[in-house]
Amino acid sequence: MFTIMNINLYLRLDYIYFTVKFMENINIPLSEITAINEIISTHQNGIGPLIPILQDIQDKFNYISEEALEIISEKLQQPIAHIYGVASFHYQFKLKMKGTEITQAEFSVKICSGSPCHVRGANKIIERIEKCLGIKPGEVTKDHMFSFEMVDCLGACGISPAIAINDKIHGKLTPESTEILLSKIKHQAEIIDIKKRAAEHKNNE
Repeated sequence: MFTIMNINLYLRLDYIYFTVKFMENINIPLSEITAINEIISTHQNGIGPLIPILQDIQDKFNYISEEALEIISEKLQQPIAHIYGVASFHYQFKLKMKGTEITQAEFSVKICSGSPCHVRGANKIIERIEKCLGIKPGEVTKDHMFSFEMVDCLGACGISPAIAINDKIHGKLTPESTEILLSKIKHQAEIIDIKKRAAEHKNNE
């Protein structure tokens, strides 16, 4: 005859079994799983925990793996489609590990490819960026000063077309204003390059 204690024990064992089976399909190091679980536990009981969890995981690993999304889904008891939808919508979340060249560029230029930006002339902005920097989306300049990426949304639909340079949003752009903006940033890049060369020369003396 089942008692309340028997039922609780049964449910607990059932939960452990399915958790173990779930974790068998997670192909990342145990240390990474532990870190992800600790992050989730920190925010799990807060209001709207998903965004803070995604932010902390990205801060920790520089991107959000598919396995991390699955763990979040299991822990928060939310559909994986919802978790992925939120993570893929916000431009600041990276769902693929970028090459070191992309992540180490001094200036990261991102442009929104969403419908509002597209309708308002994002393609012309892209062409002007390609002309000014000499690179296409997904590429890095030879001096590693600039990377150029296309993202689904910058969260700046009201001021589209928009770009983000090192996560600072610049909106209501035209090809001309984009070129002026990049000229200013390139001037900053030249100053940084001069300082780096001076530091290297001093270290070699």
